[in-house]
Amino acid sequence: MHEDREFYLSMVHDFYTVSLLQEKLEIVRNCSKFTSKNHPRAFRVHAMSDRSARLSKYFSLIEKGVRKVEKISDATLFLEALCNQSDPLRCIEKLVSNPHALESLQNSIRFDVSAKFLNGPMECFLTYLRAPGIEQLCNGQFLRKIISSLVDPPTFWNAFVNGHNQKVLTEASDVAFAWMLLQLLT
Repeated sequence: MHEDREFYLSMVHDFYTVSLLQEKLEIVRNCSKFTSKNHPRAFRVHAMSDRSARLSKYFSLIEKGVRKVEKISDATLFLEALCNQSDPLRCIEKLVSNPHALESLQNSIRFDVSAKFLNGPMECFLTYLRAPGIEQLCNGQFLRKIISSLVDPPTFWNAFVNGHNQKVLTEASDVAFAWMLLQLLT
């Protein structure tokens, strides 16, 4: 009986140790993209906030018409800046009410229709559009305006449909495709 108890205690201890190691490994994996190249174990929270601030400034410059989306890198940066906004409802309201921002969105989806773009920045943006409350903004008119701007002209939409039919979309992009199709049908 005493041996069984020690055996179970050692198993619990080993399980607990393994669990802690797995949790720590997961934390390191999640944070590894924020480490410095010179100091691989140092977290760069400051750099993250700097990046976020630069993205917010870029979005602001687009809104003011100072910057325009004129190439693929601008398109990717603009979509990242949109998705970086901490308040999706406010971001979508600003996007819809600002002609420079809406034009930039329309330009962004026409520069690159590759599978990489569809599975990357566009999937992130479409996921961002599914944030709670966006569908109810202005009785759904804001979301309909954005969806309309994505499908007219149909360059992006045709590429998205082809990507789905050719099965080059990731699972997350397929979900985004299905969601967007549902929005178009309702």
